[in-house]
Amino acid sequence: MSDLKQYVQDAIRTESQIDTIQVNIPNLISILKVYVAIGNLLDDLKKNIYYGKNINSMKWLNQLSEIITISPTINKLPDVADQQTLNVDPRLFHAIVGLATESTELVEAILKAIENETDIDHVNVQEELGDLNWYQAIAVDASDADWDKILETNINKLKHRYPEKFTSKDAINRDLDTERQILEGVFMQAPISTHPGRLYVSPTDTALPNTDE
Repeated sequence: MSDLKQYVQDAIRTESQIDTIQVNIPNLISILKVYVAIGNLLDDLKKNIYYGKNINSMKWLNQLSEIITISPTINKLPDVADQQTLNVDPRLFHAIVGLATESTELVEAILKAIENETDIDHVNVQEELGDLNWYQAIAVDASDADWDKILETNINKLKHRYPEKFTSKDAINRDLDTERQILEGVFMQAPISTHPGRLYVSPTDTALPNTDE
C-alpha cells in the first residue's frame, strides 16, 4: 500500500474514540516525566554512539535524579476515584501515547536480543513499525495534517541540516532556529485542530490557553 491518504482512512476505521479523557492527572504527569527522563538518557546514549557527541555529565545526573525523585510517587495503581478530566484532544493524546508505547515495544526487542545474545526479532520489529504507522495515521487525521507534506518537510529540514550528507559535526551543531522556520512555514499556514482541548494552537486564535496551570 503506497496511498498514505487511503491508509489514514483505513486506520481510523479501527480507531477507538472517546469524548473526554478521565485520568488521575498527577499520576499521569509523574509517569510522563519519568518516560521523558529515560528517553533523554537513551537519546544521549544514541548521540554518543552514532554522532560521537560527549555525554553531558550534569544533564545525565539531572535526568537520573528526576527518575529517582518521581518514581516513588507512582509506586501504586492510580485511584479511579481520583480521576479528573484531561483538557486535551483525546484523539491526539491517544496517538501520541500510542506512539510512545509502541516505541517501548521496539526497545524491548533490542533488550531481549542483547540479554539473550540473539538477533533482533525482525518479524516483531516489522509488526511494531506497522503499529507505529497506525498511530501516526491517527495523529495525522486528528491534526488535520497532510502526510505527504509532513514527509516532504522532514526531508527539507534534513537537507538544510546536512547540505551534502550526514556529518557528526552537523548533527551536533544544529541550526534549530532556521529548522523551526522551515517547519512553521509549512505547518502554521492553516489551523490544525478544532478540538477545545487540543494539544496545538491554531495561528488564527486570538487568545492562547493558560499554560501556567
